[in-house]
Amino acid sequence: ATFTANTYTLQVSVPAHGTITGTGISCATGGDATSADCRETVTFAQQYTYSVAADTGYSFAAWGGDCVTNGDGTCTITADTTPTVSATFTLDQHVLTVTPPAHGTIATVAPWTGISCATGDAADSAGCTETFTYFDVVELSVAADTGYSFATWSGCTPVVGTPTHCTVAMTADTTVSATFTANTYTLQVSVPAHGTITGTGI
Repeated sequence: ATFTANTYTLQVSVPAHGTITGTGISCATGGDATSADCRETVTFAQQYTYSVAADTGYSFAAWGGDCVTNGDGTCTITADTTPTVSATFTLDQHVLTVTPPAHGTIATVAPWTGISCATGDAADSAGCTETFTYFDVVELSVAADTGYSFATWSGCTPVVGTPTHCTVAMTADTTVSATFTANTYTLQVSVPAHGTITGTGI
């Protein structure tokens, strides 16, 4: 008598934010769960190993289904039934750090919150750092202290028409700062009737 090993259909769940690859499998975000890219015939008792790659802005979190995680980040199934493979991903997070300004305040603009960094604040204070996710484009505004005027932004893109606002795309940890200049005024000396007034420049 002769016998043949049973075969099964491996089903890969279409990942939300990445690609799962392996023998006969290349199942990616937006794919069709019923397509050949996400299904493969596997043979009883044979082992199959799969890899994962996250989409931009995401990181691999965990394997699911019948796949056993390996030390190198891959996973392996042993075909003894109708196996399934899945993977989950998390949205990347990055830290926005605001350098405490010398003569003003930098703050988030609604709907964003978390930043309100003013003259005298410590660099590591809660109002000078905040965590955002990869696709966030955070808007900041600046207000000068009395006697000073806003000069320039560093680390973010000024908003056209509103130079005291800027935006920063949180695709990486980012540091933002602003500079200010002291205001100048014209001193007017009234011409004395019977004497001389002197001083710096006068």
